[in-house]
This record gives sequence, structure tokens and C-alpha cells, in this order.
Amino acid sequence: MTTTRLAIIIIVVLLLAYLLRVGFFSFALYVLLGLVAVSQLMGRFSLVGIRHERHCSVVKARIGDTVTMRTEVVNDKPLPVLWVLMDDQVPSGLSCRGERGRAMLMRPFQRHQLRYTVALSRRGYHRLGPLVLESGDAFGLVRRFRAGHSAHYVTVYPQVVPITRYELMTRRPVGEVRVRQRMYEDPTRLAGVREYARGDPLSRIHWKATAKTRRLHSKVYDHSTMIGANIVLDFDERAWAEDYRFYRSELAIVAAASIANYIAEQKQLVGFISNGGDAAPRAREEMEELQATSRRQLERLLAERDRSEALRPVEVPPRKAGANLLEIFETLARLELQPGLSLAQMLMSEYNRLPRDAALVLIVPQVPPALVQTIARLKTAGFVVSVFVVLNEEEHLMARARLAQEGVSVFHLTREADLSVLAIQTI
Repeated sequence: MTTTRLAIIIIVVLLLAYLLRVGFFSFALYVLLGLVAVSQLMGRFSLVGIRHERHCSVVKARIGDTVTMRTEVVNDKPLPVLWVLMDDQVPSGLSCRGERGRAMLMRPFQRHQLRYTVALSRRGYHRLGPLVLESGDAFGLVRRFRAGHSAHYVTVYPQVVPITRYELMTRRPVGEVRVRQRMYEDPTRLAGVREYARGDPLSRIHWKATAKTRRLHSKVYDHSTMIGANIVLDFDERAWAEDYRFYRSELAIVAAASIANYIAEQKQLVGFISNGGDAAPRAREEMEELQATSRRQLERLLAERDRSEALRPVEVPPRKAGANLLEIFETLARLELQPGLSLAQMLMSEYNRLPRDAALVLIVPQVPPALVQTIARLKTAGFVVSVFVVLNEEEHLMARARLAQEGVSVFHLTREADLSVLAIQTI
């Protein structure tokens, strides 16, 4: 019952008692006032002294793992709580087993434990919690709500499909390329043998030639460089059609993770860039909104959230030998669709920062004319570009026709099995 309704009832009772001069109405008024006072007092202190502690078994996991949550609720005051409703929040779409919510009476200094397991059936940055508490007076006139100040975040890595072959026509986005300028030697490419020169390190000595000729000889290495790839994922929400959006976007995530894993296994340069959103800052903002104690505070938090949504890409700088592979997996786990820069706009804004010695592997839902123009400009600038169209046959055929004259490789991904062997189709 709201305060306005109680005030109206009290005024009506006062008027009846005054007009009819009946003592019964005066007595009812005293009882009602006492009931309201007791209810307000009980409701005000119902959640005072109630605290909880959260324990979680994992922080990072893979699809198919389970996480065990244990939340202990304690009544620290010497007074009982006549009723309290506990509900630990779990993201929709994740199944859980066990007790994550309960309504009960809590005696003084009583402890109660909520224990449940959550099946991590999809990749993402999942927030487990906070604990929402509800209590009030014994008459149901006053209710109090409170969200806990702690939540647990679990990062679930995307699925990785092993790639057994990666062939992209003559100029591969992943592989070895001879350089015209002899910048440095590649110890994996033996070019020949020469006589030992003073200053040669011990690791350079060719022991078989030395033993055969009885004179010190050193190895000669070829000058080459390894190129890898910058994986570019289009996660602009407006580019993905409503039909099968979730399945197609998740297939794109799997493709990005699988290609990055393959490049890292080849000990080559790998990086990642996307116009999608990062779920971690959004999750922290949502927690702050849950803690809002007034409408004005909530409006201020929402305004700050709108200002903080800068149109900048999510990026993992390229590194060699998979030194950043785990960071790429974590970024892909947190990535989510959002309306922001189009892929063409993002590529042009990052044009001067993209390394020329790494190919660009574009994973897209569609290839609009603006993106075709951007790809043509990248090719003119010397980039090796390949495009993966995700589950869109019409866009795939149009992209092949538009990009054929640019010499750009175009793939069509229809399922995860297509990732096991990536072989280029003739364009």
C-alpha cells in the first residue's frame, strides 16, 4: 500500500469520526496509525544487517564447462527477519541446477547458503549475480528491495575448429614471402654453408660440414619474413539481418577464433580488430544502474553510459607466435553486436595504423558497395585481402563478382565444418 493511499484513508476516517461523532472511527484511526508506524519501522530495518558472500569456482571457461556458485546469506542482527526472498540472478539462456532462490524466515545470526551449478552452453561474458533481496513488514504494507554489491563474471571462450589446410590462391594471407630488401635472416631457411668468420655465434656453426672438412664452417640463412594476418570481424548490428542473426554471428566468431588459432600455430603474426562492442564495460555500467537508489541517480548513470559509448574499434594489436592468442580469445568471448561504425568506415579510420606486412582477413555478413570500394583501396595500397561471407549465398555471389577484378579471394561459410579445410574457390 502506497503512502498516498494511506493518507487518503486516514483523512476519510478523520472526517467520518468528526461528522458522525462515533468513537469507533477514532479507535480505528488509532489502530491504523499504529499499524502504519509498525509497518514502516519493520520495513525500514528488515534488510539492515543482512549481508552475503559469493564464491565461484572459475573465472574463465570453455563452452560445455559448468561453474559452481555458492552464495552465503547471513543475518548479523539480534532480531529475526520475518520473511526474506533471495534470488541470485543468472543470465537468460543458461540453464542452472540447484537452489539459487528461496523465501524464508531468518532467525538472529542465522546463515543460509544458496548453492547451484550453471551450464556454460555458449560463449560470452556472463554475469552471475548480483543477489536480489526482498523483505518488508509482517502485514505486506511495506516492501524493501536491495541488490547486492557483488557479481561474478565468467569469460567463456569461443569454440575453435582445427584447420588442417589453408590455401588462398597464389598469394596466401598466411605464409612466407620473400622480401626485396634483405632486412634480417630467417633461421628456419637454410641457404648454404660458408667458412667460419670471426664473430659468428656458436649456434651458427655447421657441425657436419666442419667434421667433414676439418675446418670451421657456418650456416648461411635466407633473408625472408613471415607475414600473418589481421582478422577483421564486422559486428555492426545493422549489417546482420534478423533471420538467423544469432547463429550467423556466432559462426563468424568461431571462424575468427579458428583462423587466429591456426595462424598462431604457424608461429606467424596475428591480430584482431572489430567494430563490435565489448561486453565488459557494459556489464559494469549495468551493475551501477542496479545500485541506483533514486530516479535522478539512474538518469545520470544512463546519460553517462550514452556518452561513454565512443565509436572506436575493439582491437588486439598483431603479435608473433601467438603471444596474444589468449587475448584474442577473451576479446571474442566478450564481443557483442552493436550499432556503430560500418566496416568500411572503421577500415578507413584505421587505415594508417594497419600493418602492411600482415594480410587482412575480413569476416562479414554482406559486402555493400562502400566496402567494395574500401577493399579496392586497400589492394591498391599493397594489402593482401581475403573475404569470408557468413551464411549468405546471394551476398557471396555478388561479392565474388564485384571483387573478381580486384583479385580478392572470397569464401562462403555455411557451417563450422567448412572451417576444417579452407581452400579457395576459383573466382
